[in-house]
Amino acid sequence: MLYLISNMSGQQQVALLITFLLGVFAGVYLYIAGFATVYRDGVFPSTRTDDGLVVVADMYGDCQAGVSQCPSFQIRDGGRVLYLPTGSAGSVEDRLSLRLSRSVYRDLLQKVSEAPLDSYSRKRQGECISEQGGVDYRYRITWDEKSYVLDTCKTELPSDSDLNEVLLLIWSYVDPEE
Repeated sequence: MLYLISNMSGQQQVALLITFLLGVFAGVYLYIAGFATVYRDGVFPSTRTDDGLVVVADMYGDCQAGVSQCPSFQIRDGGRVLYLPTGSAGSVEDRLSLRLSRSVYRDLLQKVSEAPLDSYSRKRQGECISEQGGVDYRYRITWDEKSYVLDTCKTELPSDSDLNEVLLLIWSYVDPEE
């Protein structure tokens, strides 16, 4: 290699040196602009935002007094929330788009993955808070390609379960007035 370089004219050596330096600068630029901005803390971020969890939550009962619809929300795509407030007709103007904090969404994922969703979705008989002037909640949860309907009134979802508590926390997050 050195033999070839030593037999080149000065102009050819300068052209080779400039080509080499341009290659180094282009490589450093591509590394900084492309790879280094994505690779942080030793981890590549997931390009998949849909982790398979979808929660559709509806409130019903006393909230229907004098309004056309109780509030509801939908969680998907890594914590994105589409919220329909009390009395909204579902029009685009009424919808609010929010994002759950990472810690709340992580807590929701953990509680859903740990919860016995099959047993929580079994039907039950009994008195409901909504029948006595309060509100109950219905959740349609899609997890691991299965759908479950949980209801604080009509299914075996315990009011003191970790899953119900995190869902109530999300209600207070998206609708602080309720």
